[in-house]
Amino acid sequence: REGILDAVHRCMLVFKREPAVERLLQFVANLASFSNDKYASDSELAVDLLDKIVPLTKAKDKAVRFRSCQLTSKLLNSLGEDAEVSDEF
Repeated sequence: REGILDAVHRCMLVFKREPAVERLLQFVANLASFSNDKYASDSELAVDLLDKIVPLTKAKDKAVRFRSCQLTSKLLNSLGEDAEVSDEF
């Protein structure tokens, strides 16, 4: 979990639409929302990511704001229709 958060934080400073950064953010969003018959969804990872990423949407740096909004969007879109979102932020 720490490694994933570290990789995400490194990507926050890249403003240019680099394919490696785009793929990493998509992978993290898919990983956080993954579930199937054998494994339940790791919603703790999604909650941890959102706890760390949502406050970054108010950052001064344009790249950090862009990437945090992008990852938040990818996470929410990949969670599925049955996911519940709390207003506790």
